[in-house]
Amino acid sequence: MDKPVSIDFLIDLLAGSKHFLKACWLLVFACATFAQAPLAQPQPAGPTYSTDVISLFPQYTRDSYRAATGTPAPACDPAKPLKTWFDLSAKGRGTVTYTALNSSFDASLQSSPLMNFSLSDGDAASVNLPGAEPTNFAPFVVAPTTATMKIGSTILPLSPNRLSTPAEASLVAHQLGAGAPKLLTTTGLITYNYGTDARGIWQVSFNGATYDVGALLPQMYAKGVGYPGSWSLTSAGAVWTPAAISDCSAVTATIPAPVRALFPNEKFSMGLAGMIPVLQITRTDMAGPGGSASSAGFTEGDRALLTAIQAALFKVLTTLGVQ
Repeated sequence: MDKPVSIDFLIDLLAGSKHFLKACWLLVFACATFAQAPLAQPQPAGPTYSTDVISLFPQYTRDSYRAATGTPAPACDPAKPLKTWFDLSAKGRGTVTYTALNSSFDASLQSSPLMNFSLSDGDAASVNLPGAEPTNFAPFVVAPTTATMKIGSTILPLSPNRLSTPAEASLVAHQLGAGAPKLLTTTGLITYNYGTDARGIWQVSFNGATYDVGALLPQMYAKGVGYPGSWSLTSAGAVWTPAAISDCSAVTATIPAPVRALFPNEKFSMGLAGMIPVLQITRTDMAGPGGSASSAGFTEGDRALLTAIQAALFKVLTTLGVQ
């Protein structure tokens, strides 16, 4: 990342315009307060350029979102269109209206390729990114135990494969509708001593049969401890079904990324990318590469100053992590 633009540089650039400098820094501070707010990019100096230049927000993948925010993106909601950008400044504003490029615009440009759309502030401030976050659930390993069982005067070690925690037993019992689980302490001539082990032989009964919850855990943790899913009863007994984690692979609808309005000296035009027609932006004040300004009353010196100011502010905001 480039070093921050110095205040001295901005002072020299603005040639002593103290009030304008103060206004610029207030703008920088306001934008930095909302780390993800609309921010226009500086206007390129060339006669034509890509429509990417008028985008107001960065667009993300799951990897770039995690890198930018430090947190994983929310799970993709397959009931909603995909959305690769977010606007934190929309919070608390109810319904927010944006302008975007219409993907089905008229290539003859007889009508504007722009369209308006509205989102709730909640949808505007969040992403709905395709793909799924990596799931790093720890593999299930049966921990050893010091628990014992006593038969008469003989004390034997207890198999840890029969053990489960009270929480695991309650979850299984609840989802199977099996009633409250019961902790086995004695059976016939056998007495169980769990010692300091927090686990025990918790049992649930359903369909006339009784099961050790511990024996069901390999099913529940087949994809790792904590992997979501649910228990159900079938003719074969208790069956664990892992939850499907949606990656929105079947979702095709996408919410477009907002763009700014064109400047007075810009217009849409059609260009070529190889042999493919593409929408682009053309400066109306330039005849072509190296062309001169034609806007009345607006000199090239004015343009150079404004472009430099905009570029400097954009660089400051980028350094601050706003853009």
